[in-house]
Amino acid sequence: MKDQENIVLGDIHIRSASVNHGIVPALAYRIEIDGKSIVFSSDTTANGNGVIELAKDADLLVAHHAIPEHGYQGARRLHMHPSKIAEVASKAKVKKLVLSHRMKRTYGHESESEQIIRQQFNAPIIWAEDLMEISLD
Repeated sequence: MKDQENIVLGDIHIRSASVNHGIVPALAYRIEIDGKSIVFSSDTTANGNGVIELAKDADLLVAHHAIPEHGYQGARRLHMHPSKIAEVASKAKVKKLVLSHRMKRTYGHESESEQIIRQQFNAPIIWAEDLMEISLD
């Protein structure tokens, strides 16, 4: 993983890494404060190990759920499908997974996606909603 930037603002540490989102430049971020870490995967296919390395042992991984497991071949060049989300979360050994960036094409696939993710990842899974608060404890 090649860090794009390392920023320190008092006790807040921010790292970024380039991620694959087709021809569109994209970054994933890791934010650390008070011994806790949150990783935002960004829109990405997560090809390669960049997101896994950035998310290693994170308290929370926020990953997008922009496509269901099957179909939408064009979108698969831009986004992680549920089994890829599971692979990233599992290999990184994150403590909680938040599925965000939900789109109409994924509505109604929540149960199927969660079953697929559960095949590799056994920690809590949270479906993101606007304005929700998530505890890192």
